[in-house]
Amino acid sequence: MSRSSVGVIATLLVVSVLAPAAVGGTAAQESDQVTVTVAVVDSNGDPVGDTDISVTWDGGDGGPINKTTAGNGKAFVDVPRGADIRVTVHDDEFVRNRPFDRLNVSEEEIEVDVARSGQATITVESESGPVADAHVVVDGPYSTADRLTTDENGQVTTRRVEQTSYDLRVSKPGFYTNNSASVELDSESVQKTVELERGTKQITFKVVDDNFDSPRPVDGALVEVEDIFSARTFENGETSTSLRVNTEYNVAVSKDGYSSSAKVVEIREEERTVEVGIRRTPDLTLAAANNQVVVGEPTFITATDEYGDPVSDASVTVNGTTVGQTDANGRAIVPINNDGNLEITVSDDRGLSESVIVEGVEDTSDSTPTETTAMTTEEPTEAGGGGATGTEEPEDGDDGDGESGPGFGVVTALAALAVAFVVARRR
Repeated sequence: MSRSSVGVIATLLVVSVLAPAAVGGTAAQESDQVTVTVAVVDSNGDPVGDTDISVTWDGGDGGPINKTTAGNGKAFVDVPRGADIRVTVHDDEFVRNRPFDRLNVSEEEIEVDVARSGQATITVESESGPVADAHVVVDGPYSTADRLTTDENGQVTTRRVEQTSYDLRVSKPGFYTNNSASVELDSESVQKTVELERGTKQITFKVVDDNFDSPRPVDGALVEVEDIFSARTFENGETSTSLRVNTEYNVAVSKDGYSSSAKVVEIREEERTVEVGIRRTPDLTLAAANNQVVVGEPTFITATDEYGDPVSDASVTVNGTTVGQTDANGRAIVPINNDGNLEITVSDDRGLSESVIVEGVEDTSDSTPTETTAMTTEEPTEAGGGGATGTEEPEDGDDGDGESGPGFGVVTALAALAVAFVVARRR
């Protein structure tokens, strides 16, 4: 056998082996598709022919596949097996207000019901005439069929929707919402007029300082509602006005010593109280126990916020050098190590700082100990005698050495403070 003959036989064998596999692969691909029969029928169950439909699904190319139903109302669509499909009907005479969905399709026939279509022209009026820019919501048996806004003549015309009964919700800022209107769409075209009524409600604004657990009323606060209302609150923190119903307003509140507050307030169809919280403008106050301090002795400072509450963990510096932090009571012991004016500054975590000037002065008193003279108490003489008396009891307010009580108390307090400072430094 020649080499050429052997090659031909080998080629034929390969083709004969691969051909079935190729056919099987094509069959497998084709098996991933199913044919769905879409049957469009009217409200009586009669077929609707010559109607355009589109079919879409998630995944893959997703469609759409566009078809037109035959005289028997049916159309055939090939889609992926197990797909979730959506069928939409496009027709001037028949319509569905919502798409038709079918999950996990297989080789099957699905029936899509439609209804004859129609349009409603709705006119919105008030006691003063047509109402432009009114919102009209058309609610059908299963879903919202349309959302519209009236033109300058107070009119809207719905898109083509199913002929059936619809509830109407008509609203506009400054008017009470009309939820009771409806329209019976029983032909290709109908007319409907809906009335709206203007209205206002009494609204009370209550301004409170919400820094406290139980917010406290703020009197004298200025309440401004856009360009239509401006007034100050009374002692109970309240002021009132009439505002249009179903309307949003920008409200601003301000007062000296407080941070301004602004909010959007929506006025509904009932009287109400609107509470607005404000707080005092952030502030830091610093006080020193003494304006003059002997060099080498300490003083103490107290830091408080805008509400008089202690400011803790605030940095304390003397002429720019950090010397400590305030404690839970807002206090700190500050050493005075130099004479002259010293600037003590406290800075908190809000970015606020405050300073005081304390003068360091040299101690000019005589520090040489004086000789202590013992005092002898003579025995008292007989009654009526003119001899020396015993030691007299100090009078009220006398401490026994010629100094008054408060003066001695200050000396003792400073001495104790100095001792505490020395102990603290040693620690």
